[in-house]
Parts: sequence; C-alpha cells; structure tokens
Amino acid sequence: MPNRHLRIGDPIVARGRRALVGALLASLAGASSAATLQGRVFDAMEGVIYAGAEVELLTETPRKVVTDDLGAYRFENVEPGPYLVRVRLKNGDEITARLVVTTAEATLQHLDLSKIANPHDDHGY
Repeated sequence: MPNRHLRIGDPIVARGRRALVGALLASLAGASSAATLQGRVFDAMEGVIYAGAEVELLTETPRKVVTDDLGAYRFENVEPGPYLVRVRLKNGDEITARLVVTTAEATLQHLDLSKIANPHDDHGY
C-alpha cells in the first residue's frame, strides 16, 4: 500500500479539523467561570495589618481562611457575583462587608476596615 500524504483540502483533514474545533468549543463551553478572590485585611487610618484574622465568605456553604503575616487572604473557585464577607479579628471583633467578584479570573478586594466600619462601633456596616 503506497504512503498517501494528506493535504489541507482532503475530506479526511476537513472532518478532523471540524471534530477538533468542535471538541475545543465544547471544552470552552464547559470551562468554569470561577475566579480567585484575594486581598488584604488592614486599617489604613491606624496603620494596622490584621494577621491571623479569620475571613469568612458567606455563601450557602460558608468558607473560611485565615490571613497570613501580611494580612492576605485568598479564596479559590469563587463564582462571579455579589457576596458578604465577615472578618473576625483576633480580639473577637467582627466586621461584615459587601463585595463583588466581577471577573472569571482574579478579583482583588482589599478590606480596609477604616472604610468599612469601626470595629468598636455597635452599628456595624
């Protein structure tokens, strides 16, 4: 059997190309729109970084992380949309804020507690 070289216009190549494009489109359609939500917890007016603070993303199944030494937090696989987030400081104070995840990639949301609420104020957010 002689070797046959396929050419771009050959029906076999065209079918293979259509199948490849179809598979690619199907995989893109099924791709997750989840984002990474990250930021830092601090108080700009007081010059304080809140290391060891608990950050809770209030969803149907709440998710919690603890800030690192730089006050940074990170949540993976967060769907775009509005959320409430609760910050619990080491001293027990709690602050709740609203934020919006706007992209299917990475959303940076710093939580400057001086702009959200005074943690010693009973009125909250």
